[in-house]
Amino acid sequence: MEWLWADSFCIVQDDEDDKSKELAKMPRIYNMAVVTIAAARASGAKDGFLPRAPGDWAKTVHQIPFITSSRQTGSVYLDPDVDVSPAPREPTDSRAWTLQETYLSKRIVRYGSNATKFTC
Repeated sequence: MEWLWADSFCIVQDDEDDKSKELAKMPRIYNMAVVTIAAARASGAKDGFLPRAPGDWAKTVHQIPFITSSRQTGSVYLDPDVDVSPAPREPTDSRAWTLQETYLSKRIVRYGSNATKFTC
């Protein structure tokens, strides 16, 4: 992948003119994206979406290796103690623009409070 487009960097958050101009482009951006990374657990543009404390990662109990199409080795980590059904409501579940993100993206990696979900 050659480009990364991050709305919190590419849209001036406190400039209404810039927001209006850039938001009009969002349907095309989401539709053309290889993958959309959704920071569902973030309350705002300045929040992170990965666990803050090292202990949040230390609990992982299963590592599943895989080989990518470019023959590189990677891993997926699973935690059987996490209950993801029903999934908790996330901060982005109440924002109108994330509805567009959800329905126009071909692939989404959604970083939630309890789990990371890939939808294709």
